[in-house]
Amino acid sequence: MSTSYCDVQQCGKILVDTIDVTHHHFSCRQLKRKEITFRHDLIVNTVLRIARDAGYATHREPRIIDDLQTSTQPDATLYSLHSNRQPIFIDVSVTHPCAPSYVHAAGRAHHPPPQVISDASTSSLASASHPTIKQREHTKINYYAQVTHDHHAIFYPLVMETYGAIGEQFIKLLAILASDAAEYHQHTPQQSKRWLFQARCSIAIALQVGNSIVTTRALRAARTATPITQKQQTQQQHPTTNNNTPFDPQTSSHSNNITTLPDIIQLQHHSLHAALSAA
Repeated sequence: MSTSYCDVQQCGKILVDTIDVTHHHFSCRQLKRKEITFRHDLIVNTVLRIARDAGYATHREPRIIDDLQTSTQPDATLYSLHSNRQPIFIDVSVTHPCAPSYVHAAGRAHHPPPQVISDASTSSLASASHPTIKQREHTKINYYAQVTHDHHAIFYPLVMETYGAIGEQFIKLLAILASDAAEYHQHTPQQSKRWLFQARCSIAIALQVGNSIVTTRALRAARTATPITQKQQTQQQHPTTNNNTPFDPQTSSHSNNITTLPDIIQLQHHSLHAALSAA
């Protein structure tokens, strides 16, 4: 495959393989300014709507001071209006398992040694199957530990993967909301199950709508991208060069062809398998 680059403004990352071409946009730092942030907010708004339906009052992005005078700002605080539950702090996060920093860990988790499979319990295998989620949950829990303790609250890191996997802490919170919704609305057991199912569907839809926005933005940029020369690729990979001229893809005189839109769509279909094989 010919060498391409990310054409999102101010990024220009070299896309050297299939994984980069089909997945870079999910971790592109420039897209975090708008599209990825929009996806995050879409999921947060969906969770808050579900919480309000379960009988909670919600406070979006409160600024909270702990006993050490450190300011922390979770995505929202949930207050139950009909039970004695502690306040709940939530922080939504979406990880991408095919991001360069995660590919190796994801490969190990999906291809564990035979002795690990035979000795591990079901719960430990479930945790190992989504290492990016577990890592992000652990980071968030540590970050909010002090403010959660000082305010006698409960913190839930609501972590998802771009492919749709939901973290254990996210599932626990949804179970709590379903239980409170059953009490609030006087649901039957069957109605409670249906409420939980619809809540999870709403969150999954919000995630994929956000993914489509990120992907559409990246594909729109890729349509107008131009090839780069081998010399320009070397200059970007080795920034210590004395050439101070800004990178300009339009100056390319070589005939390398960037991956087209149909190519990207076809590669996306097989991308996860390629990532795991590469790991």
